[in-house]
Amino acid sequence: MDNKESLKSGGFGTTALVCGLVGIFLFGIVLGPLAIIFGGIGISKKQKYSVAGLVLGIISIISYFIFMSLFLSVFAI
Repeated sequence: MDNKESLKSGGFGTTALVCGLVGIFLFGIVLGPLAIIFGGIGISKKQKYSVAGLVLGIISIISYFIFMSLFLSVFAI
């Protein structure tokens, strides 16, 4: 027997991953925090893809602010 803990498949990790991926391209300010929340819950339940969803959620929020600052600097009145 292995003493190694295996990660469970679950909805929170997968939801975090999907929210993080979609949030990079669309609605990053909404889906980014959701990915972070679901990723944190998934990490506490030791589910697959939770860390990836958490990281993608952070990246989607950062990319949203970078995009908005570039957009506003180009189209400023």
